[in-house]
Amino acid sequence: MRAIRQVLLLCVVVTATQWPRSGEAAGLLWTQCANVPANKQWQAIACSADGAKLVAASWGGGIYTSSDSGQTWASNNIAPQNYWCVASSADGTKLAATVSGSPGASIWASKNSGTNWYRTGAATGGWQNYMGIASSADGTKLAATGAYAPNRYVYFSSDGGTNWNPTDAPTARSWYYITCSEDGTKLLGVAWNYPSNFTSIDSGATWISHPVPTNYWYAATSSADGSKLTEVAQSGAVFTSTNAGATWFSNCVPNETWNAATSSADGTTIAIAGYGALYTSFDSGQTWVSNDIPVLAWVGIASSADGRKIIAVAYTGEIYTATPAPPILGVSLSSTNLTLTWSATATNYSLQQTKDFIHGLWTDVTNAASKQNGQQQVTLIPKTNQVFYRLKGN
Repeated sequence: MRAIRQVLLLCVVVTATQWPRSGEAAGLLWTQCANVPANKQWQAIACSADGAKLVAASWGGGIYTSSDSGQTWASNNIAPQNYWCVASSADGTKLAATVSGSPGASIWASKNSGTNWYRTGAATGGWQNYMGIASSADGTKLAATGAYAPNRYVYFSSDGGTNWNPTDAPTARSWYYITCSEDGTKLLGVAWNYPSNFTSIDSGATWISHPVPTNYWYAATSSADGSKLTEVAQSGAVFTSTNAGATWFSNCVPNETWNAATSSADGTTIAIAGYGALYTSFDSGQTWVSNDIPVLAWVGIASSADGRKIIAVAYTGEIYTATPAPPILGVSLSSTNLTLTWSATATNYSLQQTKDFIHGLWTDVTNAASKQNGQQQVTLIPKTNQVFYRLKGN
């Protein structure tokens, strides 16, 4: 076979947006939100499917919402309480929040993006000690957990919080967190210091136990269909499942005090937050990368459905948002093949080619890209001595 004498390559990245250049790492650009409410001990964050509508809760403080991806924030008409967790419908209009601890343990909800809040029909009082809460995409199905005796229940509501009932989940567990599929039928509950987690495929009517190492399991996240799951522990463990919890695998992530987890709708992009660290995976947990973000007490994290917007809150009052950095086109050449690679998170870019960089017409490369180790990859056999390639934002 005749050898390729010369291949001239030019890698060009074209973007439609001018990205901020703060905190770039691992395909993400992190930017601190400037206009956040002052002196808040943030506890949790949730967002709409498009990542535009945000709801953040503070411990001993109030609940705040944003309709512009965190650029501006509005205080909600709700009293300061020990808010523990928040959840949002896909359109960001229906919100829910848990209040933990005595004497005001309760569950609150909003049907108008936080303008007005009301206490739901969940039982109140210190013994409830509500912790995690999860919402279906339409906001009608809610699941919540209680962590302390005597009310260690997983609760479920099928009417947006008007009525709540304990499920048949085992009661001798400190249920710290709950997550669900977009239709609210598939649930994953994690318990503090217990050697198993529990899943349900019928909105909590029945539960299945899955063995995992004993850890201080603290938070979890689910893909939209409930097949890809991630749970994190304050004792440092991170486990993932790609078959709705039937089997679990330990992830090679540093031993941190992990507090929160979130994922894209397809479960490919995962982000986990802890005291002093924030890690992301773009291949459903196979590989993880550290993020260039300040060392803070990260306690809450949320993601848009496509995984392209991630929001993190710190107990010390900071809020950061992340969007994908413009991808870099990598090139490698063997004796006959040319391989082009770029970040798997860059889903809105097309690989194009031309023979004439100055006057040529750019056309899409028709070879299908494959995903390997968090990268999209295309292998070509060049047919000319000179060819140019670029990634063009769609």
